[in-house]
Amino acid sequence: MKNMCRELCEKYTSLGEEQIREIMTWLDELPKIADSEDCNVYIDCMSFYGRSFVVVAEAQPKGKPSLYDRPIIGSIIKPYKEPAVERAFASGQPTVGVAGLEMPSAKRVVQSAYPILFKDEVIAVLIYEKGLEEYNPASADEPEEVSLTPEILSFLEELTDAVLVLDRNGRVSCFNTAARKLFRQLGYIDSLKGMGIENIISFKDSRIQEFSMSGRSFQAKKVLMDAKQGVEGVVIRDMTELEKTRESLKKSRLVKTELRHSMKNGLRLLEFADRKCADRAKDESARSAYLDAVGRIGALRALTEVKLENGEASIKAALEQISREMLTMLNGQRGRIDILIEGDEFRLQGDISNVVILVIYELICNALKYAFSEKPEGQIRVWMKDEGVLYTFGVEDNGCGFELSPEVWESSVGLGMIRSMVKDWLDGELRIHSDEKGTKVVFEVIE
Repeated sequence: MKNMCRELCEKYTSLGEEQIREIMTWLDELPKIADSEDCNVYIDCMSFYGRSFVVVAEAQPKGKPSLYDRPIIGSIIKPYKEPAVERAFASGQPTVGVAGLEMPSAKRVVQSAYPILFKDEVIAVLIYEKGLEEYNPASADEPEEVSLTPEILSFLEELTDAVLVLDRNGRVSCFNTAARKLFRQLGYIDSLKGMGIENIISFKDSRIQEFSMSGRSFQAKKVLMDAKQGVEGVVIRDMTELEKTRESLKKSRLVKTELRHSMKNGLRLLEFADRKCADRAKDESARSAYLDAVGRIGALRALTEVKLENGEASIKAALEQISREMLTMLNGQRGRIDILIEGDEFRLQGDISNVVILVIYELICNALKYAFSEKPEGQIRVWMKDEGVLYTFGVEDNGCGFELSPEVWESSVGLGMIRSMVKDWLDGELRIHSDEKGTKVVFEVIE
């Protein structure tokens, strides 16, 4: 068994040579312990990645069948299946009389686990195991009687948290129904009454402790209940769902970060590809189409970045970032053009928000492209107004204006697309006024 124990320690754990030698000093004692205690005896070590136990040694009493159909040395066991062992590893304290869960045996087994220390570090756990029908609960010292009023006892029963009441010696004197149910679920076989608190929770230097057992997470608080009697209470709250939520949020944040990088990089790659195509295009109309695509992708990327950074950001915040992107990309080609974003801060539903921003983007693009062809400088003003269920948006420029004839509506692909988006997607109407002083476009959204 010595060779196998060493091999398992070296293969499955992160223990050093001195620690392995310390564990091996126990191997000759295991059969003696098994005979004297009339029980199966095992040594578990923590696996190298810290999420399972490895059985590195075993012994059973002479002339008595094992609790298991086969040797379990070398087995890999999840911590929640051995609550006593899990607690002994985590706390460095013995844990007595706890049933194993989902063990590789048809019988229910009861474990008592004792940490093996090396230089004050838990390197392994010595486990005594008996079948449930053979196990005799430890005889606990009778705790001191604690005098609690009927009102306090009634109050404790109303609590959903488990509550243990300790005498001055740290033994459980009484407990509520929630505590009885909890410790039955955790696998404790011995009676809670008279049990030392060290077999349940190790408070060390703090009156608040967090611990895990049987795959669940808990927070325990020790409070003084009666200074004269030396009575303390321990309140144990199940934090499992909260921890799952925290873990889920943490994963969501990681996914969001990855999504942000992937989307930004993907959209930037598309921008780069279209820009390269525009540079190589020999036909001016093809070049213009590629640059339009670059602009739309840039707007989409800016909108995506705002929403990924801030959740459902306000329309105004999204447009401010998009306008900065557009000026960086286009302003150098068209003289000095300022884009002002003004008005109320508000949010709209996701799909409506996206369409509104896309419509305004297209209107800004049209103004940049046509309004200042005869002027070196200009201004585009975007404004929005929150009137309750009615939201009004406007895009104004001080450019050269254009003639609003039916022929213009029919021939302008850009205006036709914008009008269609407002009508079909926002159930609104596009209103345009244009003269030599500039162009003003207004539309409303009802939410």
